[in-house]
Amino acid sequence: MAYSKQAISVCWEGPQQSSHSMANVNRAIETELLLDPRVNLTIIPRETPFPVDPGINIGPLVPHFKAVVRSEVQLHVRHAWPPNLSTPATGHIVLMQPWEYGWLPDAFVKAINKDFDEVWVPSTYVRDVYIASSVDPTRIHVIPNGVDTGLFKPRICEDCDSQRKAFTFLFVGGLLYRKGIDCLLRAYLRSFSRNDEVLLIVKEVPQYGMNRYRSIIEASQLNSESPRIKLISADLPESQMVELFNSCDCLLHPYRGEGFALPVLEAMSCGLPAIVTSGGATDDFVDETCGFLVPAVKRFFGKREIMGLPCTGDLWLMEPDVAQLGKIMLSVFLNRTNTKRLGVMARLRVEDKWTWKETAKLVVTRMQAIVKKKVVRFS
Repeated sequence: MAYSKQAISVCWEGPQQSSHSMANVNRAIETELLLDPRVNLTIIPRETPFPVDPGINIGPLVPHFKAVVRSEVQLHVRHAWPPNLSTPATGHIVLMQPWEYGWLPDAFVKAINKDFDEVWVPSTYVRDVYIASSVDPTRIHVIPNGVDTGLFKPRICEDCDSQRKAFTFLFVGGLLYRKGIDCLLRAYLRSFSRNDEVLLIVKEVPQYGMNRYRSIIEASQLNSESPRIKLISADLPESQMVELFNSCDCLLHPYRGEGFALPVLEAMSCGLPAIVTSGGATDDFVDETCGFLVPAVKRFFGKREIMGLPCTGDLWLMEPDVAQLGKIMLSVFLNRTNTKRLGVMARLRVEDKWTWKETAKLVVTRMQAIVKKKVVRFS
């Protein structure tokens, strides 16, 4: 890559070689930035606490890995957990950080307002959380995630639908309360029986653990009257995830809290409509023209601390209506022509602007704007 004379020297910090969504986002954006002569990229891997997955291809990024930050770096982008709130000796700082629990931690707000030039958040929902938590709104910008539409795409197979007997729902994510797996299981088990030609595939992210919900799934599998459930616990490479999406009819993601929900976008790119919680992060890219919205209300925890972090207000999550979720699932199952039509619309929605190329364009635009200004912590 021949950099232009005006190329911005950028250091990107965060996990690189795990299957966690943060690492997925980092790799995707960095890969696009390496193709842009306006950016001279250095990468600082910060893998902890996410386990390294040796099966993930980071080859093109490795030549840009550095152990220390170059002194001439103009812009530092931090996208990791826990966030790195320290200040480098020189250069602008951007914090790229989703948040799922309502009010932000006090430490985040104080550090951002004091030292950070900008905050990049993945959704309008998270932007509103930052503003409500008293982060300077002029520093907050929405940089949405994207998807590789050349990889995540519908499989062309004329006989696939005729070969598939059961209508197949899919869940992808950790078996977490925040992900709404308990809501999903309650709705599915109430709405269907073993006599229905229906299957729920649960593709869990095993790093999260949560044996409580796994045991519910395993008990249902042993119950001869329960609808069919298949649990996939192994990590799958992207190519196999594409095959999994294409083997299903509809994605289920009735979450309580998400910063973006990347699997929803990946499923849509493969031509699946999604059933998602209304009022959350997915409002940016899912509506009734390409998916299904589950009514939800905001439920407060009654406490102002999470993971040992005091927060600016009482924490809360969205609570999806399980009864309505069940009705939507049953309608989707019974009206397959409409479900397939919405899947086609979902793919078109993603192709329109929800790609990593579009994300990278927004990133470079913000970088160019930032380096023209004074460094916040020195002004």
